[in-house]
Amino acid sequence: MTGDGRGPVPDEIGAQDLWQSLRGSTQARIGLGRSGDAQRTQSVLEFRAAHALARDAVHQPLDLAGLTSQVAALGLGAPAVVTSQASSRSEYLRRPDLGRLPADLSAISASGAELGFVLCDGLSPTALTQHGAGLLAALAAVLGKRYTIAPPVIATEARVALGDHIGAAMGVQTVIVLIGERPGLSVAASVGMYLTHLPRPGRPDADRNCVSNVHPPEGLAYTDAARVIAGLVAGARQLGRSGVDLKDTSRTDSLAARKPQPRVVATVAACDLLRTLRDRNGGLMLHQSGGCCDGSSPMCYLDGEFIVGDRDVLLGILDLAAEPGETPVALPEGADAVPVWISGPQFDAWRHTQLILDVVPGRGGGFSLEAPEGYRFLTRSRVFGPAELAEFDAAPPLVGAEVEAGARPPVPAFPVVVADGEAAGAACALP
Repeated sequence: MTGDGRGPVPDEIGAQDLWQSLRGSTQARIGLGRSGDAQRTQSVLEFRAAHALARDAVHQPLDLAGLTSQVAALGLGAPAVVTSQASSRSEYLRRPDLGRLPADLSAISASGAELGFVLCDGLSPTALTQHGAGLLAALAAVLGKRYTIAPPVIATEARVALGDHIGAAMGVQTVIVLIGERPGLSVAASVGMYLTHLPRPGRPDADRNCVSNVHPPEGLAYTDAARVIAGLVAGARQLGRSGVDLKDTSRTDSLAARKPQPRVVATVAACDLLRTLRDRNGGLMLHQSGGCCDGSSPMCYLDGEFIVGDRDVLLGILDLAAEPGETPVALPEGADAVPVWISGPQFDAWRHTQLILDVVPGRGGGFSLEAPEGYRFLTRSRVFGPAELAEFDAAPPLVGAEVEAGARPPVPAFPVVVADGEAAGAACALP
């Protein structure tokens, strides 16, 4: 009990150990603890410091000379400098409408380029000072290979919509505004990017696409942000517009390009038994039984002995020459290749799992080659996660008719031979 009789004091040391591990995953202010009924002095001081940094980020003037010099050094042309109709920082904060209108755009020359970049101080000039030139360099490195780029423009006391006026004056097809985002207590210097295709004054926000939270190392990296913008630029040019109809496909494209986990792998023990059977009998194949007299056992046959149906699914091809943990560089050939098949209906029932071929003591199915060996093949399973299942949607397996026509599966991007203990610990036997 505490001296005032309020009850037991929590184990704050253990609690802080828990929160300490969680803080490594977020910049949010979590698990602050308390001293009596109040926050700890350290937490209060840290809050006040973060609040002061956020206020400073809003009011600190843009280092215009330094940013102009850095942007000019990128080789995109001498940057023009313009301002909005807000005459001061105070007026900019009180009158957002003035920040959307240009004071004078005579410093901008129409270039007719395909892309234009506008660097705006926004609500965090500090963010633009820290990240503006580096982010612009990453964007130019990615987009400069495919498109012409107008000399950049730096705008002060600027809101996002000012970029429409500037883009129209530049004569560009697509304008990309880099602007300091509103500071928070966790991040005081973050940059957002707004893309508008065919910019002109009066464009609504629905006509723009935003990529936010650019502030490495904690936030989005420059190169990742540039990749997203590159996808949006390409999409806008193809679609003829930006905004709500234009979606970020950079992650989808990356997902489609990734090769999913193999649908079937084998343990070292299973490969050893397969090699013994191959050396004795010749090339092999496996078919995952779906019931009847052999239950759901994997059946091992001579290659071609089992007639594969048009709707049977090729789960993968095991490589008897592969080492445990070795990622294949090509599909196996000849007697090293053991195709693994499953019936279409059975695949539909088990498509959410990875099948792991293993062996256990016992007698195999009457038609399976390992029956006299004192061991039998056993299929274990590991349930795929949501991300893995999404990858498979982009890479459906081949069926018998496609293989008969000459189709070949892709080379696995992950090992197809796993350690025996690894399989037993991560999977369970199928019924």
